[in-house]
Amino acid sequence: MTAVTQPIFTIKQKGSFYVCSFVAMNCPCELMIETDDYAVAKSLSKKSVEEALRIEKKFSRYREDNIVAEINASTGLKIAVDEETSHLIHFADMAWQQSEGLFDISSGVLRKVWNFKEKKFPAKKEIEDLKKYVGWEKVTWKPPFVTVPKQMQIDFGGIGKEYATDKIAQLFQLENIPTLVNLGGDIVCTAPPKSQKSWSIGLDDPLHTGEKCIKTLSMQQGAMATSGDARNYLLHEGKRYGHIINPKTAYPVENAPRSVTVCADTCIEAGLFSTLAILHGEAAQAFLEELELPFWLVP
Repeated sequence: MTAVTQPIFTIKQKGSFYVCSFVAMNCPCELMIETDDYAVAKSLSKKSVEEALRIEKKFSRYREDNIVAEINASTGLKIAVDEETSHLIHFADMAWQQSEGLFDISSGVLRKVWNFKEKKFPAKKEIEDLKKYVGWEKVTWKPPFVTVPKQMQIDFGGIGKEYATDKIAQLFQLENIPTLVNLGGDIVCTAPPKSQKSWSIGLDDPLHTGEKCIKTLSMQQGAMATSGDARNYLLHEGKRYGHIINPKTAYPVENAPRSVTVCADTCIEAGLFSTLAILHGEAAQAFLEELELPFWLVP
């Protein structure tokens, strides 16, 4: 009989809150739960961690046993997807259309040559050889069926963690418990806290990430996401290349801000807009101003 793995997390009381800490999607995560009931905090924390790990398992590009792997291995065959996967593909399809191709989940194959952990700059031929497999216009999407051309690889990395943040927030919204959900900097405030006027959220200094805040925001309700190159980048011939790749050029964006934070109704929207701002390069600020959403930009 296979043992059931229990989610690993810790809970500590801090004033009017229970703070749950755990790791998911390769990043530190935290829940600030405003309740005086430990049993409720523990139960919802367990459900939250399980949900984060479920979404990670289902949509991670690093696994060989999930729907993403099945689609990427389909070699041009039509694949039927479930309702949740259909929802994410629909969002990605709309984002691709509205961004005129700047946001493109079909660019996953480029990760084969752009490895920001190894800090290795790929050869031009390596990039060009893979670029021909990128382009959402080559995908046939007729819900619930998706057909991805041979060699193409889809990647939900640009929206997966944000989607998980929204899903976890819904668990607390259903219980009417004010909670700040933070998955590696992707944030949702489910409701204004009762014990204080608002939630206080520090914006990381991209030059001293994890050590220093450049600003503290007050937020009552809504979502926030940050994109930038603080942690993932490589240097080549005196030039800095961030990890966000332009699917049209197959190269990292040039002259982009170091960091962009956007507030929106949902985290998946905030994450999309902050990523698109980076993809606009030196035109990031103009793009953000057109959105008419709160944003913070570090050049």
